[in-house]
Amino acid sequence: MRVTQQSEEVALFWNTSILLRAGQYRICWCPDYSGCITEADFATDVGRLELVGISPYPQHRTCVTGQTCEFDGMTGLYLTEQDLYLVADTCGTTSGVPRFLGSSSFSTAVTNDGAQVSFGSVPVTAAGGHFMLCWCSGTLGNSTLGNGCSTFADFQVTAGTLSLLGPAPLLQDKTCISGHTCSFEITSHLPHEGNSFLVLDTCGVHSLPPRLPVAPPYQTTMNLSSRQISMAGGQYRLCWCAGKVGAGNLPNMSSEASTSSNETVYSTCSFMDEFNVDFGGLFVMGLAPLQQSKSCVSGYSCVVEGITGYGLSAADGYMILDTCGVHSGPLQTLLPFESQGNVSDGWSVTRRWVSETQVSGGFYRLCWCADHPGNQTSWCQHAEYNTVDFGVMTFIGPELSSVGWTCVSGQTCVVDAIAGNGLSLLDAVMILETCGTALSGVGLVWPATPLEVLTPLNDQGQASWHDPLSAPGGDFRLGLCWCAGIEQQSSGALNGSCIAFNETVPADRFVLDVGRINILGVAPLRQHHTCVAGLSCHIDGITGNGLRDDDKVLVLHTCGHIAPVVGFPEHGAMRNISTSGASVFWTDPVLAWGGQYRLCWCSSEQHCSSGEQFRTDFGSFTLIGPSPADQDRTCIAGLSCAVGSLTGQDLSALNQYVVLDTCGVASPVAGMPTGLETIGAHAVAAISVTAVAGQYRLCWCSGTLDPLQTNSSYSSLANSTPSNGTAVSYCRTAEEFLVDVGSLLLIGASTLVSDFTCIAGRDCKLDDIVGISLSDGDSIMVLDTCGEHAAALQPRARANGTQAAWQTITIPGGVYRLCWCSAAKQCNLAGEFDLDIGRLYVLGPRPLAQDRTCVSGMECAVHGIDTYGELQAGSIAILSTCGSLYGRNLWARLPLSNATSLEEPGGSSRFSTNLVTDAVMTSAGGNYKLCWCGTWVGGCETQEDFNVDFGNFHLIGVFPLQQDRTCFAGAACPLTDIVGHWITQQSEVLVMDTCGSGAETATSAAGTYKLCWCSGLSACSSASDFTVEAGNLWVMGLAPLDQDHTCVSGQSCVVDHLSGLGLSKEQIMVLET
Repeated sequence: MRVTQQSEEVALFWNTSILLRAGQYRICWCPDYSGCITEADFATDVGRLELVGISPYPQHRTCVTGQTCEFDGMTGLYLTEQDLYLVADTCGTTSGVPRFLGSSSFSTAVTNDGAQVSFGSVPVTAAGGHFMLCWCSGTLGNSTLGNGCSTFADFQVTAGTLSLLGPAPLLQDKTCISGHTCSFEITSHLPHEGNSFLVLDTCGVHSLPPRLPVAPPYQTTMNLSSRQISMAGGQYRLCWCAGKVGAGNLPNMSSEASTSSNETVYSTCSFMDEFNVDFGGLFVMGLAPLQQSKSCVSGYSCVVEGITGYGLSAADGYMILDTCGVHSGPLQTLLPFESQGNVSDGWSVTRRWVSETQVSGGFYRLCWCADHPGNQTSWCQHAEYNTVDFGVMTFIGPELSSVGWTCVSGQTCVVDAIAGNGLSLLDAVMILETCGTALSGVGLVWPATPLEVLTPLNDQGQASWHDPLSAPGGDFRLGLCWCAGIEQQSSGALNGSCIAFNETVPADRFVLDVGRINILGVAPLRQHHTCVAGLSCHIDGITGNGLRDDDKVLVLHTCGHIAPVVGFPEHGAMRNISTSGASVFWTDPVLAWGGQYRLCWCSSEQHCSSGEQFRTDFGSFTLIGPSPADQDRTCIAGLSCAVGSLTGQDLSALNQYVVLDTCGVASPVAGMPTGLETIGAHAVAAISVTAVAGQYRLCWCSGTLDPLQTNSSYSSLANSTPSNGTAVSYCRTAEEFLVDVGSLLLIGASTLVSDFTCIAGRDCKLDDIVGISLSDGDSIMVLDTCGEHAAALQPRARANGTQAAWQTITIPGGVYRLCWCSAAKQCNLAGEFDLDIGRLYVLGPRPLAQDRTCVSGMECAVHGIDTYGELQAGSIAILSTCGSLYGRNLWARLPLSNATSLEEPGGSSRFSTNLVTDAVMTSAGGNYKLCWCGTWVGGCETQEDFNVDFGNFHLIGVFPLQQDRTCFAGAACPLTDIVGHWITQQSEVLVMDTCGSGAETATSAAGTYKLCWCSGLSACSSASDFTVEAGNLWVMGLAPLDQDHTCVSGQSCVVDHLSGLGLSKEQIMVLET
């Protein structure tokens, strides 16, 4: 205290505030010289000092946070209703208690002469605790607050303490995780059993968050260790309510507390507006809001946009369940797509995606599992930990069936009672092995295209195949796969339509497996089998589902088409031989063309009477053999023929070919080789063809060598094993060459008309020669055997298309071969005429060397002339040269007679005939010709007509017949030099006037006589034996011999008028004797 003297008065003042309790005090004085150090130094009582303020000191009071604060009974000296109170941690500091009265902690009203203090009608929301009750006298200023009570520093007097019953501190922030248990304790000042708190969105407001796991309010501890919370993520408020406490347990209660005999009631805590003390935040990590409804299409991946929550982590788990936290029904995981986005104050928006979901259309729950340090890594992978239900997940699509449907391959199929959620008329279903892909799985080889596409679902959830079902049989999880129509597709789920206007729809659009289809039929659809043409065929090991012995298999070019494959027995239909339907066969040989065909199946539930009903294509059928049909080839008869470039299915060097009139029939063709050598797999070596022209068949045989090698031999040649079982072909007989490859057109002449007949020595014309592509340059030769290198019997005749002619037939009578040669050859040698086109019957003597001998001057009979054909209509002439006008003609037009057959009756063609005449042949001896002329066509009038020389005619006799001799009468006349043909020494000559008649003539008289010859081969005993006139004998001399003359002796005598032959003067002499 300082003392200041002002005139006669002394001013006393203290430099610091007087913080003593109110009351009356003494003013004690101490002179300066006394030092004024101890209290004893102040011994002079100057007077009384009254200290206005609170007394006694301190005065304790209690208020409850959340309630208005008012108390009374404040005592002191000269208290007034202008006094002010401040609740602060320390009196005289710069601020009051936060949230005590909003922005200040000052009292609002002091009444009852300063004894009753009120902090207004606003509930106190400050943290519970012991605070200082600071006083400021209202007499310090003229204003309501007083000039001295305008700042917190003015409240330096500690009137006492104010115990604020409530939670402390006010920032008791807690964190829980939705879907997990949650436990925490709160602290408060002067807690008691009546206290409680709530979790609200805003304290004092009716905003109880949903899904609080237990019935509020809570006491001092929120203990949810046995139950999981599933609240929406977010920031909530911890709100406190005082409740009630036993009476008298707390001193100096607020005057607002109602008191009964047993308890003091601050509030009932029955209403949420009573929980108005916000003492902290409850931060719940989880999804918010909890009604985040989403929608996806069943079977498709789906991006779930805009999942919001508080404190979300990329490692959190998201599932789609029937009931969150329960592992039942479908279990789909929402996979990370974007971990966080738009993060602000702990709030985030995330995107997740769902892979192809195999769930029934309907409504499911979106479930969340939080990741936090206490979690094990795999927690959120299990449904039981995904307990937080944060909304509805709607899947648009059909219900998945556990019953399934049954259809038959190859028949129309109706799949009815397809239920679901949000189905559209634009939806469709498809049968696949695995939904979403057309590729085959292990053990099932199916086409890489969708098996079947159904028509769109109608409004009753029914779909059907309008076309027959061609899927394979199977009693396995065939996917009846669903595709959402355009109306149900989002840009993130699928682009395009399920119905592509008759085009193939990609199988990856049909991703939802609706249920099992039990398809009765063959499976898989790539059951390849092989047989060999020309053999019977067994097919074993056909697999499928529900096959029966009445099912049928048909081989077609295209399954479901009515046109049968030509050449298969029973129009290609195989019948089963096992009750399982796994083995089918044809007993008759397969005569179809080699190639690739389709195996088509028909269920016994159908009639299976036409190809249209065999709609299920279950694989290829390889028929080893030639193809295509009608591999026609052309050769020229008599030339080397190369039948090349024969094509087919898996032909091999074992195959063999033969030319027949009809394949499979023992009809060998003369002039054709018995077998055609195969070179490589597609050609036949050159062969020499001497058959007559015509159209033949090229016939094929597989050439299987051994029953045990049937499969192995072809497996190496054709990359497949034929299913002909043990059927084999050795290609030894024509019956094994059943497969008709095509025609072999053989150009040349044929023998489709009657054989030709000609007459020896006459012109011969062959009309109407039948053949193929005959030309003017062709030639025909007459041979005994066509194609042999021998001399031609008859010069070749140039053919003029269908005609050929010889001017004269010079060959013996008989049967010959007409041999043809194509103009494509030179046709100079007989060997080139190797095509036998028929027989040529030549009527005439046979052979041409039928030599005969007669004796001049004797009767001549020619016996045993061999001829071909009865020659009674023929004639023989013996000429020096047949057919010539010149020369000697011994006999002409001598008929043959007495024909005798030289062959068996019924087939007589050779005869022996005789030439008999009673005339004595007196012609000159020599070698003549037997010449024949046929009289069937007239003629035989001149020597030219007898032009067939069929032998020598030897006439034994003198030759020539003009062997004239001259002798002289009366002289010796030797006749030993007579010559002739084959005459012997036994022959004799007789001089006669006329040979063969009369007697021997005397040769004394001159004259001309006949030299008559007798062969001596028979008796020359009479003049009649000398019939052959060999010549003249001229006897030179007088004749007659009785020419008498008379002369006179002694006189000259003239003898004249003598007659004779060859007379001369020198030759007359007169003699006595």
